[in-house]
Amino acid sequence: MNTNTTRVETTLFLLMSVDGKITSGESDNLDSDRDWKRIRGVKEGLHQYYNYEWAIAANSLNTGRVMAKIGINSRPEKPKKEERLTFFIVDRKPHLNQNGVEYLAQWVGTLFIVTDNPGHSAIDLRSRYKNIQVIYYKEKVDFPTFSCASGKNTASSIW
Repeated sequence: MNTNTTRVETTLFLLMSVDGKITSGESDNLDSDRDWKRIRGVKEGLHQYYNYEWAIAANSLNTGRVMAKIGINSRPEKPKKEERLTFFIVDRKPHLNQNGVEYLAQWVGTLFIVTDNPGHSAIDLRSRYKNIQVIYYKEKVDFPTFSCASGKNTASSIW
């Protein structure tokens, strides 16, 4: 609670969709990662949100499309390993290529790739990276039965 009556107390709420976009729009034209850091009054405090998100978010649910959009597939450097992180990436097309999957596997403690694509590159990479787990759905990803929060999944099979 703010006891200084000369200053207004504010709370920042960010809405995030399941595909990881923090935005007020439904298209890629409004992209907070690109746009908000250019807006005076927002850019000065945006680092606080990212620091807070980093401190509390050990589990992440995102899509291969978002990972590809932020450049994971073409990152040449080896990331710093963060064992505490668990990523669940839903990637049907797939949007992640071999380099993208390898980058994520080298970065996070556990990488779950959720897919209905039997040719996804993560399937072959499991032999090189023991932290990759593929949750495979034979037809389509069944989101109502897929639960990241419980630590359990009810997919048709884990390869």
